Amino acid sequence: MNRTDTRPFDDKERRALFEAMERLGDGDRALLMDHYFEKVPLEELGARRGISAVAIWKRIDRARETLKRALLGAGFVAAGDRVGHALESVVPASAPAALLGEAFLARALVGGLTVGMAKTPVISAAVIAVILAFVLGTGGYQLVRSREPARRFTSKPQVGRSAPDPTPGPAASPAVPGAEIAKETPPDPRNELRERLERYKAWHVEWKELGRKLADASPDEARRLAVGKSDEGRKLLEGARDLIFKDPRTFLDFIRDPANEDMCEMLIGHALDRLQVKNGANVIHRQDIGEFPQPLLEGILDLLRTGTSGQKRPMLRFLIQMDNVPEAFDVHYAMLLEDGDPLVQVGAIGALTRSRSLPPETLERIRTLYETSNQFTVRRAALDAIGRSDTEEVQQWMVGRLETTQDPDLVKALAESAMRGLMRKAGPVDAKTLDRHAAALTAAAKVRSHDMSYLYLVLACLNLPGERAAPILETALTNAPTPKMAGAVSKILEKVRAGGTTSSALMIEFQKEALGR
Repeated sequence: MNRTDTRPFDDKERRALFEAMERLGDGDRALLMDHYFEKVPLEELGARRGISAVAIWKRIDRARETLKRALLGAGFVAAGDRVGHALESVVPASAPAALLGEAFLARALVGGLTVGMAKTPVISAAVIAVILAFVLGTGGYQLVRSREPARRFTSKPQVGRSAPDPTPGPAASPAVPGAEIAKETPPDPRNELRERLERYKAWHVEWKELGRKLADASPDEARRLAVGKSDEGRKLLEGARDLIFKDPRTFLDFIRDPANEDMCEMLIGHALDRLQVKNGANVIHRQDIGEFPQPLLEGILDLLRTGTSGQKRPMLRFLIQMDNVPEAFDVHYAMLLEDGDPLVQVGAIGALTRSRSLPPETLERIRTLYETSNQFTVRRAALDAIGRSDTEEVQQWMVGRLETTQDPDLVKALAESAMRGLMRKAGPVDAKTLDRHAAALTAAAKVRSHDMSYLYLVLACLNLPGERAAPILETALTNAPTPKMAGAVSKILEKVRAGGTTSSALMIEFQKEALGR
């Protein structure tokens, strides 16, 4: 636990830290051991547990805060402030046996939903298959664009003002179970919404208890139980969206209550998503922000300005699915790029991007964030956003960094940029565009990358004409991450050289060979 920029822990401080780790729950302790002692990347930890890297980092961050409070409580004030530095500077080694707990839960569905399907209808079956493979791995949710008409939000929200109560007057007292209500008296939406939120609060206690009970469950069983329990919570809030629109204040006050902060991770999506069940899967529709009443929008803006990180992060994840976003929101999102919480920065990047190519000014800010941040999750999110732009300048920027950093995530971003650019063309692609994408993919093929980046690279190549794709695939073959991937590329390369097979057919066949599906 030595690093040059801070004083290392002494023996007493180190012993106190390990004792505090022993008192953590099995799940949190296992995450810290895997990430800091065994140096397992966040993305791999998320894949093992069926959740996102962002959700993994949130759990690690909370565990670190618990350790900090434990050290402060034990009188190690200076050590408490340096917990993060100490863990990050651990030299990979076998973990002390006393700290090893059972590999835990989380093979299920904690955290936000994967959002951001491309707006363009021109997308091949192969790419859809890749996207579904990602989405189904995060809990069985898809996001599709709603085709229902919606009114537009045209008035500008007043930043920083509290949302006015749309139903003025004294607040009704909580409803008494079994009480009779006169037929001529309409039900007070504040009563019903408050009751629904309180029932959800009781459910959330059960949700957390379930997590503690799944330590010994198999991955499939853990996922089944967690998904079932999550659906139970979602059903408790069916129809709550309409109640919230009628009474934004009750909802906003509830999520702003510090006692309810840990619920926001799931509550905001369960309450505000537009959900439809199709073929046994929960389908979340994109929403037009104009559907939302202005008091609710003003309250959301105020939360993004003054709320805690635990409130901002889930709200930003929800806002990713919004269309026709007014400028006031984008201004707030851009401000949050400077937030001190890396996961708030990640949420702001997603909310700014919204499955679209970024405006030049926003793109430049996110490129700067990629170059200056030392947080893995922030850099990854920034690259995903940058990769949505299909311009020569952006691709040259990424190629230039590939030559110096050899970052596998740059490979994925370059491949996605090329693939979107080639697939969006309605007619034949001009030679200059083909040359540009071929040059970028050639640079990416020279880097040894992880499985998913490599997959995107090959799929992007298969959108090029055969004579341009073949030499790139030959280069990529020498850097295949696994023998299975190498075998799949070899078979596809033969068909590319022979010609006569469509791009979409080659992409589907490659996925079958590489992924076994």
